[in-house]
Amino acid sequence: MFGAFREIFVRMSMRYPVVLIIDDFQWADADSLTLLQEFLVPPEPPELLILATVRSESVTEAQLEECEKLPIDVRRLEVGPLEEV
Repeated sequence: MFGAFREIFVRMSMRYPVVLIIDDFQWADADSLTLLQEFLVPPEPPELLILATVRSESVTEAQLEECEKLPIDVRRLEVGPLEEV
């Protein structure tokens, strides 16, 4: 299954820019992280942008550090609350 999932994204990314959005990533379990790791390892991982969101009150520093071990360029961007207008 992991190979088929990867192949779909490799083929899509050869034709189109691909953005994969994962909302509420703080709920990812070990199997989800394994899938993501297998999906991204060389050779020739799919070329795409992954945008994963987490709720800061629902995630630990250890969970964030685990995500940073993925074989990709991981960057954190904290977004505060929107201003009232």
